[in-house]
Amino acid sequence: MIYVLLLCFLYVETSAYSFEEEPDDTNAIEGTGVTLRCIVSDLGTMNVHWYNHAKHRYLSKDREVYRYPDDNGRFSISGDERRGEFFLGISNVTFEDAGMYACLLFEGGSFRLSSRNALLQVYQKPEKGFPVCSIIPDLYGGEVGPGDWITLQCVAELEGGSPFSRLDWVRQFEILPGAYLDESQPQALYEFRLTEFHNGAIFTCIENNPALEMQRSCSVMPYYYPTNVTLEVKPKHPKTGDDITIHCIVQAMPSMGLNYTWFLNDTEISRLTANGEYSFNDDGTQLTMYSVNSYYNHSHIECHVINIIELEGKSSYLFEIEDDRAVVKLSPVDTATNPVTPAVVLGIVVTLFLLFIIISLVIFYKRRRVGILHLLKARRSSLRQSQQYTDTQRYTRRPESDDIPADDESAHSVLICTTPHDAIQEHFKELQRTNSKVSERPDKPNIPNRRSSSTRGRSRPIISGPISPVIPDLPVTLRDLNIKHTDSTSIDEDYVSDADTDWDL
Repeated sequence: MIYVLLLCFLYVETSAYSFEEEPDDTNAIEGTGVTLRCIVSDLGTMNVHWYNHAKHRYLSKDREVYRYPDDNGRFSISGDERRGEFFLGISNVTFEDAGMYACLLFEGGSFRLSSRNALLQVYQKPEKGFPVCSIIPDLYGGEVGPGDWITLQCVAELEGGSPFSRLDWVRQFEILPGAYLDESQPQALYEFRLTEFHNGAIFTCIENNPALEMQRSCSVMPYYYPTNVTLEVKPKHPKTGDDITIHCIVQAMPSMGLNYTWFLNDTEISRLTANGEYSFNDDGTQLTMYSVNSYYNHSHIECHVINIIELEGKSSYLFEIEDDRAVVKLSPVDTATNPVTPAVVLGIVVTLFLLFIIISLVIFYKRRRVGILHLLKARRSSLRQSQQYTDTQRYTRRPESDDIPADDESAHSVLICTTPHDAIQEHFKELQRTNSKVSERPDKPNIPNRRSSSTRGRSRPIISGPISPVIPDLPVTLRDLNIKHTDSTSIDEDYVSDADTDWDL
């Protein structure tokens, strides 16, 4: 009886505390955060510890977090302690954080109770650029076609991430049977033989990984032959009143189940809309139009073809109807081919205005150029007149040996003047020098000048002796001055110098 009571006492004592909530298995993507929950009821004097089985270390005691060199302060304890909440938080989860975690109860340093072990799985994202799709054999630019055996290969990241990705080949939402290899590198293979129905078919490889927010995929197209459509028109150069036959010729793969649709100016025409102006043959490959006229000018006919695997092709023909009649019935489309719109009128006005401005500018610059040429011509004429003034040379008449000493170099001097003004000035200076020399000779009487008979009746100033003439600034030549030598019959011409000579101005 005492033994039974002791067992009951121990049961009541141990059942006083328990886990109201234990941690669950959870997954986390590398670089994100995760929280493990632990709630204890009737905690009393118990201490709560978090334990990492993978690293064999205690992580916390109640609210105190133990620090380790490799955790970088990423662990924390949160929750309401009065309610017995001890939540373990891990931030910036790494791949090394994966493993088993447990919430433990201790009393006075003695272990009392443990929660269930919770598995933390850390997913590592595959690298970008995967998966990669290819076709085996690789024909290095060659083409494959119906009858060839090929293998579609889909490869994930070399490291595979954590966990490895799942790869599946899919065509039109149907998963294709194939081999999946996850040895050193995850890859999926699908081998089959090509047929005409694989023309333009797209095969897609889908990668699934819990570390990815969404699926990744890649696609390949083994081969593609387009649907070629051409139109054969008879006659090639139709005229008004002719019947035109248009034959739609198709090259398609596969060539079965072809569907033909005809359009006139983007409006579908069919047997139901035929009103005697056109007709079709039985399979719809040929359209006949009767008694065409200029109404169809610049209109276009199109033939659309689609095969059983929905590969489409089309071709069109533009009508050019030659009219061999005197009267042609014009359609509203023909009369509006080149309408005169306000925009056209505005364009013509703007063009004429620009031509007027250009012509005005040309005339203005031409007149200005002519004026400049006149100015340059007048300038050149003035320069030529100034250059026409010949260099004035005055040769002093060699006197007799008894009149002037032999060493007098002035008797043999030649003075060259560059302008008429300088020539006149030098002439008067020479007159003054000569008069001064004559006045110093005592043996020569001062004989007055006489006027020639040709000068009678006219009043002329006679230059005799030193004078101070007023030199004009006008550009005149010596010829323009009209300087003449007066007759002096009573005086020896060899003796009389330039100073004793009368000069008529």
